[in-house]
Amino acid sequence: MGVGYSGFNPMDFFASTTTTTSTSSTSSTTTTMLLSTTTTSTSSTTSSSTTTYRISFTIRKGTCYDGLQNQLEEGVDCGGPCPPCKIECNVDSDCGSPHYTDTFCLKNDVYKAYMTYDCLSPGKLNASCRMNKMNVVVKKCAFNQQCLFTDFCPEAEKCLEARCIYESQVCDWKIC
Repeated sequence: MGVGYSGFNPMDFFASTTTTTSTSSTSSTTTTMLLSTTTTSTSSTTSSSTTTYRISFTIRKGTCYDGLQNQLEEGVDCGGPCPPCKIECNVDSDCGSPHYTDTFCLKNDVYKAYMTYDCLSPGKLNASCRMNKMNVVVKKCAFNQQCLFTDFCPEAEKCLEARCIYESQVCDWKIC
């Protein structure tokens, strides 16, 4: 059954049930010596009734701002009668450009992260971006060096980086 609606018109729906009750037959037999007498009694009852329920409720017209996917929307509150759905990405470059991050210390060596991006389900409503991160060694510190991330640089006004420092120079690169 198709249901159409507009505005706040109440809709009536009807449901019916049929109940059938049956009682089966009973019999009894009596036997005396050579003479046999059989008495059988049978009773059967069938009844039928129909109950009709009336359910009345109001269907409210959906809007493009109700947080639901209704009224022929392609996504939640978008597409169909609403503004077009925003598709997050069509190609990988919609998610971002590959790049390196600033340096950081990891396992007492200097690293940068190489960031790339993938578009999953491109051009579809469920499209999403995935970020990929790969750590790349920039410099391996010698056995007598320490990787130090510093924002204090004695020869510059400001710096923010990781570097390999000889243990005797650590106080030159951080406030001791």
